[in-house]
Amino acid sequence: MRKKVRLSKSDEALIPDDSTESSPGRTLDRVYAALRGEFDADQLEPDEARIFHDLWAVYMAGPNPERDAFVAKMRAEGGYVGEDEQGRLVRTLPGGGLELIGDSTKI
Repeated sequence: MRKKVRLSKSDEALIPDDSTESSPGRTLDRVYAALRGEFDADQLEPDEARIFHDLWAVYMAGPNPERDAFVAKMRAEGGYVGEDEQGRLVRTLPGGGLELIGDSTKI
């Protein structure tokens, strides 16, 4: 049995208007759960992953206190991995710095 997902106001704002994404028999529960960090986004089906990435971009682009808190946590804790503006693989350092992975140079 699937767990019912309660949407927050910010989640509801992300519901797509595209009728193909809300047609009968389809659900976005797993997508919204992945957006909230309750489901592994890597486990989404390809069509779900496309919707997830579109919604994630909208979520990250707009003003969002939850995102701001998450970014502050990432800066404080360090250890998060991603790409910098030049496409280099980097790791966040506690306190807000970046370290190139595979290179001891700190940015």
